This record gives sequence, structure tokens and C-alpha cells, in this order.
Amino acid sequence: YADDDPTSTRTITATALTATSAAASASKVISVINVAPTTTQPANITAMAGVPISIPFGTFTDPGFSANATTETFNVTINWGDNKPNDVYVPSSTNGSSGTSTSGSLGSRTHTFDTPGTYTTTITISDDDGGSSTKSITVTVNSVGLTFPNMTGSEGNGPG
Repeated sequence: YADDDPTSTRTITATALTATSAAASASKVISVINVAPTTTQPANITAMAGVPISIPFGTFTDPGFSANATTETFNVTINWGDNKPNDVYVPSSTNGSSGTSTSGSLGSRTHTFDTPGTYTTTITISDDDGGSSTKSITVTVNSVGLTFPNMTGSEGNGPG
């Protein structure tokens, strides 16, 4: 089914015919259950403290699709793991069809980690029917190394 309503039910009926044209039918009510979107696993990243970094988050698929008066929509939430506000956005997607999943890109987001350390960044994609999936990456943030030239001199030998 297209974009499934999480409370949706459908009635299916099977009819069997015999060689003498006798028919027997049976019906059953089934529940149509939402399938959560799935994502590719993004790669772990190494960053420098205080330096913005663009992180690619990969792609996603979802067997639901927009059809008839329904629309399949998605939201992405990035929890950076460093106590800064989450990044929430709508990813780009291409509508699927019967037998072809909806697919899309989670894109890249730019973030600055202020302090060296190891952070777990989580990426959650949710569909409009309540399904979601989460992946995590490790972001290793290193100090920005500063080097100074060898400076020599003696006190009192400055300009003057």
C-alpha cells in the first residue's frame, strides 16, 4: 500500500473455483503496519576543535510513498552529542511507487565542536506515520596544534 496510516485496516478476500464452478470465498481483516525508514551507516569523523566541519550523513529509503490523497514526509534530527541544540530539517527525497521505495539524501550538515574529545553524534530519520530509525557515528575532536618559531633574545635588547 502507498502511504500507510498506522491505524489502517484492509479486508482481503480469496475466492477458489472448482472444475464444476463451485466457489468458496473467505475474507480476513488485516492491519497495515508502517515500516520505518532505513539509512546507510555514515562514517566516523575526525575534526579539529573550534573548526567547522561538514559531515555527510548518507541516504535513506522507505517503502511508503505518496499516492491518492496521501503524502510521505520525513524529518531528520541530528544530536551532535556536545550539548549544543539539535539540528532538525526536512531531507530531500524522491517519491517511490508500488514496488519501488521512496529514497532520499540526508545531506551534509556543518557543525563546530568547541572542545577536544570523543562525541557520539546520532542521526534519526522519522516518517509521518511514526516510524523512525537511528544511526550513530563517533566524532573524534582533536586540539588545534599551534606552533611558534624558535625565538631567542635577551632582555633589554628590544627597539629603543
